[in-house]
Amino acid sequence: MNPPPLPRQKRFPWIVYWIVLALIILVGFAPIGSVMTCAVIANAHGCKVDEGSVHPCIVNGHDYGHLLYTLGVLGWLMLLTIPAGLFAFAIWLVLLIWHRATWRKRFAAGFVASLLLFGCVPANAQDTHTPATAAKPAFAFGGANYFHRWSLNNQHEFTPTGQEDLENWSEMLTVNVYPDAHDGEALSAKANAVLENYKAHHGLVVRTNSVPRTPDRPAEHFIAVVFDRPNFIEVAFTRFKLVEGIGCSIAYCHRIHGEKVGDQMSAWLNHNGPNIEKMLMNWNAVPSPGSLSKLPQKK
Repeated sequence: MNPPPLPRQKRFPWIVYWIVLALIILVGFAPIGSVMTCAVIANAHGCKVDEGSVHPCIVNGHDYGHLLYTLGVLGWLMLLTIPAGLFAFAIWLVLLIWHRATWRKRFAAGFVASLLLFGCVPANAQDTHTPATAAKPAFAFGGANYFHRWSLNNQHEFTPTGQEDLENWSEMLTVNVYPDAHDGEALSAKANAVLENYKAHHGLVVRTNSVPRTPDRPAEHFIAVVFDRPNFIEVAFTRFKLVEGIGCSIAYCHRIHGEKVGDQMSAWLNHNGPNIEKMLMNWNAVPSPGSLSKLPQKK
């Protein structure tokens, strides 16, 4: 797997707001600029300007007296443009604050929703929850022991030792059970739904693959996707497999915390991506739906 360069999240449209602010300032203070221009030209050429009447002002053989008179009189418009500019600035500021707040909420909500189909976050990620404490590991993957931390309905979360905090983890393995998927066609539909959900929520799909059915093995599917977020970047490797005749997705997720860590994740993917995919697709210790249903559920 050779992932493409990771994109940054879609940026907030600051440039639009700065352009609008510049226009508000220009319009609001335009009459002052008109008066200043009039004064500079008149002083430079010894011309008289007042509000009573137009006075001649000869510059290079041309009379600019009427122009200077107009520029001077336009200065009175500041009584209208400055209050209007202050009102427009207040509206601009309120809209900016509201847009910025809704932008952040929508962005965070999109990320959570994009993972819920197989889950690298709990289904109620907005709520405070306490991870389960397991006395012994549920399984081993990639040379690390994974412990059960959290379950709700058909979603089950596992992390290695030292990563009990489900708000601050680096590796997580999630198993989702699809009780209504009992054949290859239904499993493929689940995989396609997850893939489209990733795309809809701005996930960068770096690889997809399907393993054809064989006489002794049902067809399987694989998706690798990257989510770039303000405070971390995450890659999810998801395998779709029939386990004891029931559809399951097994997702290994790796998260790097911090800002502007795209290059770090690209290096990690290039070094570890192929091995992770191989291990996941060849992993035979996937917990059965029956054993998962016996795990303690979040209350």
